[in-house]
Amino acid sequence: GRGSAAGAIVAYAMNITAFDPLENGLMFERFLSPQRTEMPDIDMDFDDERRLEVVEHVRQLYGPEKVTHVITYSTIKAKQAINDAARVLDYPVYMGQRLSKMVSSDPKVKLKQVLDKQPGKEDLFNPDFAEAYKKDDDARRIIDTALSIEGLTRGEGVHACAVLICRDPVNEHVPTKLDTKGGVEITQYEGHTVADMGLLKMDFLGLRTLTVISKAKANIKKNFGIDIKEEEIPFDDPEIFKLMGSGHTAGVFQVESAGMTATIKNMKPTEYKHVVALIALYRPGPLGAGMVSSYINRMNGKEPAVSYDDRLDDILGETYGTMVYQEQVMLISVEMCGFSKGESDSRIRKPVAKKKIKLLTSTVLHWEDGSDETTYDHWMNGAIKNIDTVMGGTMIDYVIANISETRIMDVYEHNAPKKQERDDKPEYEEEK
Repeated sequence: GRGSAAGAIVAYAMNITAFDPLENGLMFERFLSPQRTEMPDIDMDFDDERRLEVVEHVRQLYGPEKVTHVITYSTIKAKQAINDAARVLDYPVYMGQRLSKMVSSDPKVKLKQVLDKQPGKEDLFNPDFAEAYKKDDDARRIIDTALSIEGLTRGEGVHACAVLICRDPVNEHVPTKLDTKGGVEITQYEGHTVADMGLLKMDFLGLRTLTVISKAKANIKKNFGIDIKEEEIPFDDPEIFKLMGSGHTAGVFQVESAGMTATIKNMKPTEYKHVVALIALYRPGPLGAGMVSSYINRMNGKEPAVSYDDRLDDILGETYGTMVYQEQVMLISVEMCGFSKGESDSRIRKPVAKKKIKLLTSTVLHWEDGSDETTYDHWMNGAIKNIDTVMGGTMIDYVIANISETRIMDVYEHNAPKKQERDDKPEYEEEK
């Protein structure tokens, strides 16, 4: 087991997870709290060659009618919409390809963003595409047709790891069908909808790394007679960190890429927490903002650790003043905004982690001067009202100086409202 379930001491006691949540500062509220509106989700990784055995075991245990796979829907993206429209309208293939090559390769790009400049998406605009639309009748016809079909459901598939388990036959709660190959029963509702209905969706993921480890253990036992147990390998063996710091990371899960290997050689980790922090930080946002190099320099004493506020020292001290983990995000909102831990998960961590920033507008700050601001408006207005000034500047100054992957998260959690926040709207749901 992994993910948020690692914060549950019961999961640790039952050997579902193998990581002590109390010793490592994991929070139960990430897994389950009164504010959580859907069933807790335990992600479990298995040897990818034996994953189907696990699914079959669950079917036999609970009954085949109570266990099913989950459908996924694919939609028509911008480039595909152009090519499909050109083909259906009986234009030569090259015309569709000429126009589609003008569209950004960003998987989230929309044709309207390529056709007209959209605020915050100016880099997706293509003047040649707009020119073709204005002056070429055939191009305009293709693009207009593409705009009408963009975003429509194109096809279906089976989710790589999601399995739905019900106390009753599944089709009493959701419609089911055979997949397009006719071999597997699947739901007709996709995963988010199933979870929002309160049904239990388990993720049984097949992981190639576990297959490699399993075969390596078998080969070692066969050739050397040594029975290795992973749980008995110490987390503080200096030889492990010496090996990683020298760049010998081939085959090591999550740290074997060329970029990660070069970074870990520069870091020279000496503790397990250093490796964990690096894995958490090694993402496009923190890399682009210089957070990784800053963390490494602070760790190795090349630059001083930063203290933004005495109340944050216990939370950010382990990571030298860098906000790295989602648990830190939650604890900061608890400490500085007066949220309960459950509220910090549902109102702060989840919207940011799921990239559903609009959900932050459901929280309204009621200031002592009688004015109201949503969290988003508070940020856009400069986060001035009722802010603590111990950081020596406005929230804008802080964010510019310490940009992270979760920019809005930084803004929200480092303010200190003087009045308790309340939610004027009903409990929100995730966007479908």
